[in-house]
Amino acid sequence: MGERVIAPYLWKNGISRIDAIIVTHPDADHYNGLPFIVEHFSPSTVWLNSFTGHDTFFEDFLQQIENKGAASIIATDDQQLRMQPELIHCIANTTRWLDTEFTQSSGRRENSGLVVKACAKDLCLLFPGDIGKGAEHALVEKEYSLHANILLSPHHGSATSNSEQFLKTVKPKYMVVSAGKGKQKTFPHSELPGLCSLNDINLLQTTQYGTIEIVSNLTGYKIYGYQKYKNNPLANLNRFLIAEFSGD
Repeated sequence: MGERVIAPYLWKNGISRIDAIIVTHPDADHYNGLPFIVEHFSPSTVWLNSFTGHDTFFEDFLQQIENKGAASIIATDDQQLRMQPELIHCIANTTRWLDTEFTQSSGRRENSGLVVKACAKDLCLLFPGDIGKGAEHALVEKEYSLHANILLSPHHGSATSNSEQFLKTVKPKYMVVSAGKGKQKTFPHSELPGLCSLNDINLLQTTQYGTIEIVSNLTGYKIYGYQKYKNNPLANLNRFLIAEFSGD
């Protein structure tokens, strides 16, 4: 993902260096493309939920960050990760919560990770990682500022996440389900489209729209999809407009 999707996108847009990377949690599908990005885009900071991973590959990733001279920092609850010109806010680091309900019998914390909110002008996006319903409930009960225009569906749209209570609190106009092509029958779970419809949430799936790009400007924001042209695998990806908003 890092070498085949993220890096080409950044290079195409004239970006050769990035300020920071946020790793919500050390599951392989959330960080295994980042070593290439760290190597070629030289971030100054990598925000983490913990220095403990699930495998030796994460240990190697941490060592690479150190070798590149970047800072590895564990984000905390209610921490501003960036102030200007956009606001990036770590709402919570659920790894640091001690509630036993968040711990599986194996000892691995199923709700472990960063919950991050990014805002630019009138556009806010919420990135909850793979948190489950227990963490969703706790976030709502703690009265964190969760409202966002666009929500990245927790845990790829799984049935163990995406509670109606959480969706009603976030109140997104759009929810994005990020999943690979081989996961169409798994993500999102079968009841999620209906739940979104009942709550006036437009559901966008990467299996349907391809890579989803959100572009903010002074007056609003646009949502684009990227797909391959049919019957022409050598052609560049087709960028198409999904939605456009002026103001909120």
